[in-house]
Amino acid sequence: MTDANTKNSFEVVGNTVLVNGRPLKMSADGFQVLLQTDHSRAAWLKDVSGYYYLESDLAPFTLKKLRCRELVVIDHHFAKDDRS
Repeated sequence: MTDANTKNSFEVVGNTVLVNGRPLKMSADGFQVLLQTDHSRAAWLKDVSGYYYLESDLAPFTLKKLRCRELVVIDHHFAKDDRS
């Protein structure tokens, strides 16, 4: 278990993306961590099907798939999509 001031640890095993040893419901194909700041357990992620926001301060974590074609990450709390 990690404490609140520790970054998430991402790992790809086969076609599964793990965060701190737990599987995420996203593809390992094209997996990228777009932004994860120090002391933040939130992260902006991407795979071949799109963009995601991971909030892991909630137990155990929340992964939201974003409905956008493009995403510009501003900081660990904000991003801009292709509509606004």
